[in-house]
Amino acid sequence: MSDSLSLFVKEMRKRFGLMQVDLAAKVGGGLRFVHELEQS
Repeated sequence: MSDSLSLFVKEMRKRFGLMQVDLAAKVGGGLRFVHELEQS
């Protein structure tokens, strides 16, 4: 996966004051998915 996508997701999540678990709930995914997305 692209580093720029990972960075974008992480920066946007932080900009909106969300923790990974919050983002996971909003997108209907799992915490592991968000974590792996940001680490890719």
